[in-house]
Amino acid sequence: MQRFLMDFCKYKQQWKNGMVLKVDPKGTSQTCSCCGHKSKANRLSQSEFVCEKCGLTINADDNASLNILASGNGVLACGNSNSLEFCKQE
Repeated sequence: MQRFLMDFCKYKQQWKNGMVLKVDPKGTSQTCSCCGHKSKANRLSQSEFVCEKCGLTINADDNASLNILASGNGVLACGNSNSLEFCKQE
């Protein structure tokens, strides 16, 4: 199924001259999209994310999505393929 989804996204992006990046989702559900703090305790339930460091309260899927977006943006900006690492401005 994952391969089908990737192929489908690539097919659709060709119409818009877009790009599809594959991002490692590891740790995205336990890492705060606001401050970067990673802890299993941040996940209070399947659907609720509350950062124990900065207090961000957000839907867990939304938080993971923001982390995946940030990781993809890091690849585009810096060539950084390591999930959730920030590049330094030159």
